[in-house]
Amino acid sequence: MAGFCRSAWIRQGLAAEGKPVFIIADHYGLAGEISFYLPEAKAAVKEQPLVYYQTSPFPRNQFFFWPGYTNRIGESAIFVHELDRVNPAPMAAADVSKNGSDPASRRPLFENVTDLGTREVLYHGQVSRRFQFFACRNLRAAAMQSELNAKTQSGEGAK
Repeated sequence: MAGFCRSAWIRQGLAAEGKPVFIIADHYGLAGEISFYLPEAKAAVKEQPLVYYQTSPFPRNQFFFWPGYTNRIGESAIFVHELDRVNPAPMAAADVSKNGSDPASRRPLFENVTDLGTREVLYHGQVSRRFQFFACRNLRAAAMQSELNAKTQSGEGAK
């Protein structure tokens, strides 16, 4: 899929900065699609996954119970967001750099988040999907520790 090839190209550019780069999708289905269609993601699944669903302190889907990116402190990520088909309003970088649905619990996950713009995927000359990409630099240890604590307190995290 062309949109996922774009995420690989962006990932390579960010990796040129000298840190490992992984991919975060804001929907579990998108995380699954990227893992399946991106050859390097498919190859990495058995060792250390390359693609993750965005972390959450509460279970929203099966990805909550799988190992997340908490061990990737200091690394960078590409955040992939699929725009709504009816109202394709872009997401703000400030929303990407926070985590959780409760505004009181949202903490910056990365030191810096840069909007890389949107890309359209065409199918037979028609726009089929729109994706927005963000470069997220330097995953913060304190933010990830807060995530782990929330999972442990909720009784849902791995013990």
